[in-house]
Amino acid sequence: MLRGFRVITLPPCSTLSEPIASHPDMLIAKVKDELVTTSDYCEEAAFAISEIYDEVRLKFHFTADSHGKSYPDDVIFNSLPLGNRLFARLESLSPYLKELAEANGLELINVSQGYPACTTLKLSDEAVITADPGMEKLLSSYGIRVYRIENGGIQLPPYEYGFIGGAAGVFGGCAYFLGDASLHPSHSIIKEALDRESIKPIMLSDAPLTDLGGILFIEADLD
Repeated sequence: MLRGFRVITLPPCSTLSEPIASHPDMLIAKVKDELVTTSDYCEEAAFAISEIYDEVRLKFHFTADSHGKSYPDDVIFNSLPLGNRLFARLESLSPYLKELAEANGLELINVSQGYPACTTLKLSDEAVITADPGMEKLLSSYGIRVYRIENGGIQLPPYEYGFIGGAAGVFGGCAYFLGDASLHPSHSIIKEALDRESIKPIMLSDAPLTDLGGILFIEADLD
């Protein structure tokens, strides 16, 4: 238990490549008050999924979709909800997730690259941090405040670097960083973004930021 949270670590998915096989932003999608994962992953990670399923107040859906090892077959759930819109690479997105999003009144917006949840840290429905120029241009066109940082400074071995959306999560007016954001080369921009959006930074370690697939916050009734 950490600051009132119960931490559930997701087991790796055998159909994803090893570096991202346990990343929440690849394995589970959250649409409004509903969660989605594959039936195959539910069987493979039965203990972790059952812990979530037993305690959350949200609906949990299990689809017949399957992840692929390589891009773009691995990004079936990787999406970024902002207000009444869901940003994703639509041709790669799970058909079930598309239907669920539309049933929840979300407008589907296509992005050129398939990792919007990885590349972009959602501060609120109106503000984000990203190093991706394409995401900056697209989101700005929808009136989203975009704080642009530089690439690098985030670990994701064996890749050259990871991404800010995979290295943090925002909940309850706080940004929880998987590492120390002050070590990032664009730390001053990150600080400016958090200050302007009235978000308190919490560093979960004193190591450099690490992309672990972000943090999926789910409210639940805990004993």
